[in-house]
Amino acid sequence: MDQSMQQLRAKFGLAGFVSGALSLILVHVHFSDLLALVDKSSGAVIGETAAEIKQSAIRALAGKPAPAPLPQGPDFAKAIALAALCISGGAIMLGGGSACFGKNRKACLTWP
Repeated sequence: MDQSMQQLRAKFGLAGFVSGALSLILVHVHFSDLLALVDKSSGAVIGETAAEIKQSAIRALAGKPAPAPLPQGPDFAKAIALAALCISGGAIMLGGGSACFGKNRKACLTWP
């Protein structure tokens, strides 16, 4: 009987710990500036705006149509936040499974 209990031992606790650690890493990456775009200086912004105004005026005087707007790059911040939330929810469920199906099953069933 003792050997069969050792073979059926649940691994929810370890899986919950690993997914919680992965979620913590994803949240740290999300809140850090690792994925943030580099901000331009005010002089660079003013210079680019002046160049765009000049080019727009030249295009308008020549009678050419305005160019299509450039597409923006992908934003991974929302995807990382969603992944962290899903993984942390899984960690909570695995931790609950470990508490209910682990060695302290009575503690889970008699919890107030």
